[in-house]
Amino acid sequence: MWRKLKPLLIILSVALNVAFVSVWAFRVLPQRLGLAATDTSRPGCMEYTLSRELGASEMQRQQLEPRQAAYRKSTWVLCRRAQELRGELIDLIAMPAPDGIALSAKQDSILAVQRRMQTLVVEHLLMEKQVLNPAQQRKLFSIMRLRCGCGNGAGGCMNPDMRSHPTNP
Repeated sequence: MWRKLKPLLIILSVALNVAFVSVWAFRVLPQRLGLAATDTSRPGCMEYTLSRELGASEMQRQQLEPRQAAYRKSTWVLCRRAQELRGELIDLIAMPAPDGIALSAKQDSILAVQRRMQTLVVEHLLMEKQVLNPAQQRKLFSIMRLRCGCGNGAGGCMNPDMRSHPTNP
C-alpha cells in the first residue's frame, strides 16, 4: 500500500511547492524588478495617492506627491527593519532558555524603530496639513480615523474608540 501511496505523496508535495513558489514570485518579483502595479484608481495600489481622494489641486499635488513618495520609501525601510527585529524576538523567545536581558534589548530595539516611524508620521502629517485647506484637512483626518489599521486599513480600525470620534462621519 505504501508503494502506491508514496508516488502520490511526492506528486502532491511537488505540486504544493510549485504553488507556493508561484504565489511568492507573483507577489514579490514584480516589486523587486520595478514592475509593480501603477493603477492609481483605487486605494491599496502601489502608487495610490491620497491627494487625489482629497481633491487636491494640481499645485497641491506637485507639493504633496514627491514628499509622499519619499515618506513611503522611508516608512517601508523602517517597517522592514521592525519585521526583522520581531522575527529575531520570536527566535529569542523560541529558545529553550530565553535570556531575559536579550529579550529586553530586542524589545527596546523594536520600540526605537517604532518611535522613528511615529516621528516620520507626525512630520509628514504636519507637512500635509500646511499644504491642504481646512476642508481637505478635515477629510484627511476623517479618512485616517476610518483606515487607522495597518497597511490599507483592512481589518478595520485598531482603536475601536476612534470609530465613534465626533469628526468621523
